[in-house]
Amino acid sequence: MLAQTARALIANEVGEPATSDAVAAGAARACEKVCLHLARIVGTTGIRALFDRSWTASRSEFPWLPSVDGGSFEGRLSQLAGALTGQPPSEALEAAASLVATLVELLGRFIGDELTLRLLQELLPDGAPPGTFKETT
Repeated sequence: MLAQTARALIANEVGEPATSDAVAAGAARACEKVCLHLARIVGTTGIRALFDRSWTASRSEFPWLPSVDGGSFEGRLSQLAGALTGQPPSEALEAAASLVATLVELLGRFIGDELTLRLLQELLPDGAPPGTFKETT
């Protein structure tokens, strides 16, 4: 359920993109929102560590993702957006969803899936089902 909710968050920010640029911009916004929201629980250092670990784990499925840059969090988001821009929209969307899903699953191991799910659902617009995820072609 955590992975589905993470995908719904990405889909909500991305909308119905026609281009990799739209996916990249929406995915970066979604990552920023999720990280800022969850940092209330684990702190900025904790969420950055989880984000970096998620990025590294996602590279096994999406080897075109570059190594994590040790710079600022904003720099990491720019680096992610740049990597997503160079991919087909469906691949970029799947990579972003994988990264956020991994992040929330890691957080769920620390604070529990139920609390993590409640925190994520606070970010979904009213009426959006947590399992919503639309793939683009």
